[in-house]
Amino acid sequence: MNKILLVEDINKIENGKYLIEYTKNSAINVLGTTNLSDYAINSCDLEFTLSDGANLTLDKLNFVTKDVSLIININNDGLVNLNWVIINEGRNRINLIINMNGNNSNCSARIRVINKDNNSNADVICDGIVLANTKDNVLIEDLKGLVHNDSTIKISPIMKVNTNEVMANHLVTIGAFNRDELFYLNSKGLSDESAKNILIHSFISGILNMEMKELIPMEVIKFE
Repeated sequence: MNKILLVEDINKIENGKYLIEYTKNSAINVLGTTNLSDYAINSCDLEFTLSDGANLTLDKLNFVTKDVSLIININNDGLVNLNWVIINEGRNRINLIINMNGNNSNCSARIRVINKDNNSNADVICDGIVLANTKDNVLIEDLKGLVHNDSTIKISPIMKVNTNEVMANHLVTIGAFNRDELFYLNSKGLSDESAKNILIHSFISGILNMEMKELIPMEVIKFE
């Protein structure tokens, strides 16, 4: 995997697989077929704009400690696969905005949200916007939150579809630990804390690709 640092003098990425790093808000043009992995302790705002025919796979695992936004602008014949794990600490708003500006594009967004501790509150707002007079677009949002202890998660799926020639759908689920799964793990001799961490890791890793799993040792993600 290539490695790049996103700074002000980098404004486009074209073809290849990259691990991205950034210390400030960034806006990037995407050309060709690009796979990006983003593992950030303190996430910043990012905006991606796809050229016609561009293909973007974006795998993100972010420790969010402040309000943050991700904007994806898709033009004609674009393809976006977004897999975003959000580990929230504190009371923060996370904004995802998907603008489908052209025709014949496909966007799949899978988001998983969990709070780091019971004093945290994640407010996730997902805006999917399909412009008028566009056609043959597909927009799918799969949004899930896992609540533990006394933390709270709010997920607001907002689709603004201004055309009839589109397929758009969203799924939102927010739940707590499965008691049967906890009981099973306890019966194998695991403590509640260990059992919950196994279930959390399963929840998180379910949408991460193999390279991201190898990049991020799951033992560094520990919940109490």
